[in-house]
Amino acid sequence: MTAVENPTPSRFSSIPGPVLVWASIFIFGASNSIIVLLVNIGAMHPIDGRNPISFCNLLFVGNLVACVTLAAIFRKSWTKDALRSLTAIDWISLIVLAILSGAIGPTLIFLALETTSVTNVLLMGRIEPPLFLLLSAVLFKAKVNRWEIIGTTITIIGAVAIFWLQVRFDPMAFGTGEIYAAFAAIALVVAALLGKRFLERVPLGIFITIRTGIGTVFFFLVVLYLFDAEHFQDVFSPFLWQWMLVYGAVVVVAGQISWFKGIITTGAAQVSLANSFTPVAGVLFAILLLGETPNMAVLLGGGIIVFGIAVAQLGPILERRNAARRAPTTGEVMALEGGVNFKGV
Repeated sequence: MTAVENPTPSRFSSIPGPVLVWASIFIFGASNSIIVLLVNIGAMHPIDGRNPISFCNLLFVGNLVACVTLAAIFRKSWTKDALRSLTAIDWISLIVLAILSGAIGPTLIFLALETTSVTNVLLMGRIEPPLFLLLSAVLFKAKVNRWEIIGTTITIIGAVAIFWLQVRFDPMAFGTGEIYAAFAAIALVVAALLGKRFLERVPLGIFITIRTGIGTVFFFLVVLYLFDAEHFQDVFSPFLWQWMLVYGAVVVVAGQISWFKGIITTGAAQVSLANSFTPVAGVLFAILLLGETPNMAVLLGGGIIVFGIAVAQLGPILERRNAARRAPTTGEVMALEGGVNFKGV
């Protein structure tokens, strides 16, 4: 199996891995709120009545910035020997996975953010870890300990509680936005399962760059097919790019480097524990940046979900505390990404 290579500059070496992991979790947790905030800023500065920081422009330009950044970070991975080692199955899996996790998943999340609150999108995304766990056990006979089973059950109860309470007190509370978020989580779970099953041999640097590149191209072609080239007519707007440089520097560069450096030097159990804090960080940033106020259904159900995640983490942490630390494989990185849900690009 191919272990993750160290992609980060030497100046990051002095920062402890857990600190970098937690920094990336806070950055990714804030990404949904930052996206909505930027779109709102664009709406206040229209160009001929158009929002220059539309969701389409933001996703397309954000992925371009991410692709260039990741290509620079992982430039040492692109060797002739590494490329020659990839089989036809590897390339097919890369393309399918890239479309799912690099285009379809993020696009559905952006559509969800257009029609519902960041808090609801985050909480709907919490179906991803238990779904990944369940399908891994059913399809690949992965071992699941009792803590994970109990924690997953509690998490599902929390998600059902949110849905039931929301619909009970406000039948219109759940709509297309939540459906988009649920399908996004399913797309990302399928991508993670494909990565875990078929991409263990593929170097992470090649995988992550190709995923972002193919996802960007696929999204661009789909928008051209559904609309037309004029849909991207503001993509070179200086106003858009000045904000995208900020978004790219914070979410893409700082977030991605912290994430990959952190998971290389931090134990899987600690990374998984940090991942479980993602919805809490996301809700906090939604309150601070957007002024969202979670209702009682979200607070109660969200509390149950967080408790379930904590229970699921307890067993693995106790069991792995004495395990040897090693660099994760590409498949294991995909599994770890399942806990983050959406990383801004």
